[in-house]
Order: sequence, then C-alpha cells, then structure tokens
Amino acid sequence: MKNLVKKLGFHYLIPIAILGMMILLLHDFFMVNSTYYQLAYDTEKSGVFRKMNFPDGGLARLYELADEWKEDPYDVITVAMINSGYCFDGTAGGLSHLQFQQLYAGIQNQKPAEYRRLRSHYQVLLSDLACFPVLLDPDRDVRRLNYENGWGDSRSYGGERSHEGTDLMDRDNVRGMLPVVSMTDGTVTRLGWLEQGGYRAGVTSPSGCYYYYAHLASYAEGLAEGVSVKAGQLLGYMGDTGYSAVEGTTGNFDVHLHVGIYLNAGTSEEISVNPYWILRYLEEKAFSYHYRSVY
Repeated sequence: MKNLVKKLGFHYLIPIAILGMMILLLHDFFMVNSTYYQLAYDTEKSGVFRKMNFPDGGLARLYELADEWKEDPYDVITVAMINSGYCFDGTAGGLSHLQFQQLYAGIQNQKPAEYRRLRSHYQVLLSDLACFPVLLDPDRDVRRLNYENGWGDSRSYGGERSHEGTDLMDRDNVRGMLPVVSMTDGTVTRLGWLEQGGYRAGVTSPSGCYYYYAHLASYAEGLAEGVSVKAGQLLGYMGDTGYSAVEGTTGNFDVHLHVGIYLNAGTSEEISVNPYWILRYLEEKAFSYHYRSVY
C-alpha cells in the first residue's frame, strides 16, 4: 500500500476511494429503493397484488425458505413478493437469506407502516388455508377435475364484467356428486340463492378472509348462517345452479365450483384476489375421500 501511495500519490487515492464508496451507496440505493417503488405500487386494489402470482410451486417454496431460515413465513412471503415484482416462481430474484434480511431491514427503516399493511394482507389471505375445496377419491377422481387460470376473463351474464375467481370443472359433468368442503376453519356468514352464483356458501375464516363457494347443487345437512365449520368439513355438493333470478334454476352451464377469495382491506369494499395459484398450492393438501362414507 505504501508503495502504491508513493507511486500514485496520496491525492490520486482520495477520488478512487470516494468513487468506490459512491458505487456501494448507489448499489444499495437502487436495490432498496426499487423495493420501495414496488411496495408503493401495491394498494388494496392493485392488479399486480390481486393476481397472487405464486407460479411453479412458488408459495410452497416460500414456506420452505421461512422454515430453513427460521424466519416468520409472512415476512418472507411479503419481502419475496416485493423483491420479485409480485411474481415469485421459486427462483425469481435468487433471494438469499442475507438479501432477505437486508431488504427487510431497509423497508422497516423507511416504510414500516406500508410494509405492515401489506404483510397483514398476505397473512389474512394465507394463514388459515388448510385443504383443497373438493374432496376426491384418489382411485376414481384423480383426473376428474379441471381448472385454469381464468382470472380477469370476461363474463356477460348480468352485464359485462370480469371473472373474479377460479372455476373447478367436473369433467364428468354430473350434478350433486363431488363434495365441496371448506378450505379453512371459520363461520358460515352467507348462505342461500344468488342470481349469478346460484346456491352459494360463504365462510369467513378466523383471520377475517371471506371464501365464496358458488353453484352448489345442495347444502350439507345442518349448514346455516352462523354455524362454525372446520377445514375439510362438508358444505355441499358441486352443481350447476345460477344465472337466473328463479331459485333452483340449473343447466345454464356445465357442473363446476366457482371459488372466490375476498380480503376486507379495512374499507367498505371487499377486494377479490385470484384463487388459482392458491388452489394449486392446496392440491398437495387435498383430502382423500371415499364415496362409501357418504352414499
């Protein structure tokens, strides 16, 4: 070092040191502030947040990372979604434990209130989930269900609108056969006929998230508003009711279950989010079911 100082002169090393410090500061600035911009972009009605993009096992991977790192899972989920532009596919951004800690600390220093709000949304939406909403006999029904990411697709009944849920289609198209169960513990808060949804059941989970099950053929015995249910408990049977003001109308579409998930974001309006990737995650939690236990 002394030889370098003699060779270049002390006055040459000062700007080099300053330049190095500036590079480090700029790196941190852009890394952290890009995260702030992503955080600021999210609102309760933000399309990118509502898509719930956890493709290719992303959500399962985030829970795994939280367990490996001994971190709170909803902190890991929130930071990873912000860092990946709200689309974590298991590899997006190559998030390491150190990066998570740096991003988390930076956000806490600069935007703690916004962060807490966003984290709360993810916890409310995800923390109560326990099982897939249709019970399938693994020997008979493994290929019976079909569902796609139809979030935002157009619908015309009752006026032009966007599809705010996921339709699980019965390939056999048989009304009243496949059991529909609650994805969470909770309370039945809405029940009965809707023109668009037919016979529907709405369950509010302990965290306050609302899960909507529509087009049922019939209800489980004893189901009523105010009744407490457990995850995996029978709500009714998949059907094709709805698209009519006349209660009991069937046959206007194929047999399927419409699943909707709604977040009350502290406003007078519930905010719908895309159930598709959540359902894909829940497939691993699907309850096996044997028809002899019901029929």
